[in-house]
Amino acid sequence: MKWRSWMVFCTLAGVCAAQPRAQGQPAQQGPPKRVCPLSDNQLKKAQDIFAKIADVLRHPRCINCHGAEDPFDKEKASETHSGGFYKVAVDEGGDVDEEKTNAQCTKDCHAGFPGWSMAPNAVFFVGLDNTGLCKLMKFKNVVAHFRNDEGGTQFIAEAFTGRRGLAGQGLDMVGDENPAPVPNTTQPQLTQLVSDWIGAMGGKFQGDERCGCEPVHFAVGVLYHANINMGSVLQQLTEMGPIDVPITFHDDGTYEGTGQLPLAGAGRDRGCASQSEGSLNIRISGKAVEDETNSSMHIELTNTGPATGTTGVQCPMYSGVFPLQGGNKRLVTFDAQGRAGEKAEAPFPLGPLVDAHVQVQIIDLSSPAAPAKP
Repeated sequence: MKWRSWMVFCTLAGVCAAQPRAQGQPAQQGPPKRVCPLSDNQLKKAQDIFAKIADVLRHPRCINCHGAEDPFDKEKASETHSGGFYKVAVDEGGDVDEEKTNAQCTKDCHAGFPGWSMAPNAVFFVGLDNTGLCKLMKFKNVVAHFRNDEGGTQFIAEAFTGRRGLAGQGLDMVGDENPAPVPNTTQPQLTQLVSDWIGAMGGKFQGDERCGCEPVHFAVGVLYHANINMGSVLQQLTEMGPIDVPITFHDDGTYEGTGQLPLAGAGRDRGCASQSEGSLNIRISGKAVEDETNSSMHIELTNTGPATGTTGVQCPMYSGVFPLQGGNKRLVTFDAQGRAGEKAEAPFPLGPLVDAHVQVQIIDLSSPAAPAKP
């Protein structure tokens, strides 16, 4: 990592110092990612349950209609589909005509199931690992979908029978060669697994598509800056950070994390120069809410004790090294929407002559970092 410049700063407890600023920033791909307020325990439980769901989704009675057999793929149809290749029907505008396309299949082979159709390509299961399948299943009314296809055409019930809606020519082609039954799982049991999976995530889908499907971790970046200018009497531009404090979530959406801010700085007052070095321990805590109707993240920042370290002073008539005067415990609060990269800022009262602010930023530790600029 390359350092761009040295900036002078003051700590939450009032100690002045300097800290290098890093150039590299997390890369953002697409819309900002949402915070995932699940504990490690909730994530593990959700993943363990979904592994059982994924076993059913990959079973031939399920995956056959989700990409394993694709009569409209010219290269693979002869190998995967007993009826061979069928050309996709298009309308006068060149768009896919789903009714005519599916009619080719139901006319002679799949007439045994009224309303039969292939699953759209967007929900093909072939080639997806558990994480990919999990993300695909995070949609509204997913429990009702598995229970009874939300009251529509009963594709899932038909899949559990293994009949594939076959009739006439279709039955003549395959005979009694139906896929083996799904082991130890019925449709009601699968529906219960889906309900348990959501229950493991707090009873609702939270965060973005990754939440509950793969490990995601976040941090809160902290930056403190202040500006004092009293002409020849006192001049000081101060800044502390940034430092990223990893946070750990609990089952109720609350979180906490601790970090140590390094102190190294300089200042000037009435002909005297000073240099400081040391550290300050801080604590980040709060609560995040991430669901379909609400998205918020409350952040509290405090120092857990006074700063420790030393200050060296050089004046025309004397010099010396002294312990840092740490100051009192302070609390600063912020409210954000809970989006990776989002910043929030609050004033930090240090008196009428000091313009001081504390800024926090939500950092997605699971996203790759952008390379540092030269």
